Amino acid sequence: GVVITSIKVVSKGGGKVEFDEKSETGDKARFLKDVKETARDSKKIQATEIEAEEAKNLINSMGEIDEDTTPLFCVHGYNVQPHDVLKGMTSVLVAFAKAGHYYPIPVLWPCDSVDRWGPDKAGQYEWDQEVFSQQAGNVLRQFVDQIRDDTFPRKSLMMHSMGNHVVFNGACGANNAPGVQFENIFMVAAVSIMLLISPYLHNKRSALKTCPRLITLSCLDVPFDILHKNPNNSYIGSNGNVYANKEKKATNFFKMLARTKHGGPPKGKLYFLHCYDDWALWFSSYLNWEDRVGQRGIGKYKWTWNRRWYEDTSLVRNEIRGHYENYDCGGFINKMSDQSYKHSYEFDSFAIDFYNKKSKEIKPDA
Repeated sequence: GVVITSIKVVSKGGGKVEFDEKSETGDKARFLKDVKETARDSKKIQATEIEAEEAKNLINSMGEIDEDTTPLFCVHGYNVQPHDVLKGMTSVLVAFAKAGHYYPIPVLWPCDSVDRWGPDKAGQYEWDQEVFSQQAGNVLRQFVDQIRDDTFPRKSLMMHSMGNHVVFNGACGANNAPGVQFENIFMVAAVSIMLLISPYLHNKRSALKTCPRLITLSCLDVPFDILHKNPNNSYIGSNGNVYANKEKKATNFFKMLARTKHGGPPKGKLYFLHCYDDWALWFSSYLNWEDRVGQRGIGKYKWTWNRRWYEDTSLVRNEIRGHYENYDCGGFINKMSDQSYKHSYEFDSFAIDFYNKKSKEIKPDA
C-alpha cells in the first residue's frame, strides 16, 4: 500500500529510503510505497519514496475498491510505531476493500519510545504530547504540499486517540488553517491510548493506587468542549500552551472541511466516534476533572449534582451546528470480545462501514 510520513528518513539511493522507529521529525512529508521492516530487532524500516501523483495513480489503480476510490488519511495515536501499522494494514486493506470506496493511507508521525522519568514512563508521554505531537502537527501542515486539493480533489481524514491532539492542537494551533480540505473528518476515541498502564487495567482500584500520576498524564488530549461557544481555556502551567486557544483552533479545524462550489456550505461533516466505556476515558474523567470528546461527543454537558450527561446543541458554535454528528460506538464495542480496553476500534468492521457509508452520502460534483 501507500503511506505518508513526517518521520526523518535517510536516502539509500535509487529512490530507496530508510528510517528508524526512534527517528525524529523530518524536514517534510513524504509519500512511501513498498514499506517493510528490514531488521525487526533494530526497528529499521525500508521503503521507496514516490511523488504525490504516483501515489494518486496507485490509489486509483486499486481495482478491488471501486472506480471512485477516495483516500482516507489515517493519523494514528500515541506510542504507535511503524511496525505496528504495517502488522495490521493487510487485514485493514481487505476490510476496506469489502466495504468499498475509501482507501486507507496511514499518516506516520514520530512517537518517541525512550524511557523518561523512570520506569513508569510518565515523562515519555509528556514528551510525546507536548513536543512530538506539536512537531508532528507542524509537519502535518506541510502535508499540504503533498495532498493538494488539485491532486486529491476527494479525500477524507481520520484521527485516532492522540492523533486528534496532533491535528487539533498541533496543526490547527497556528494563526491560519492548514491549506487543505477534506470531505469528511472523523475523530475516533479522542484521548490518548493507555498502552503505558495496560498491565494495571485489570483492576481499576489497583491502578489508582499504583500509578496515579502516570494515569493523569495519559489522558490529556482533546477536551469535550473544543467546538463549544464558551470552552474552558483555564489551564495550569505549560498545559495552557498545548490545550488553550480552543476558539482559534476550532475555527482552523472547521475550515478543513471541503466546501461545495462557490464557497458554499461543507460537503460532509465532522464525525465524533465515541464510547463512554473507553477505559482511557474513564481514568481521564475521574482524575483530570475534564471529560474528553471521545466520551460523549460534541454538544453535551454533565450536571455536577448527578454526573449525568445531557445534550444541548446550542452549546456548539453557530457556524458548526448542523455540520457535525456524534456516533456512539459503545453498543458495537460491548459485543466484541477483543475490545478489553474499548479504545482501539478505529479499524473495526462497524467503524469502517460507518466511514464508507458517510463517504457515499457526498455528491462528488457538489
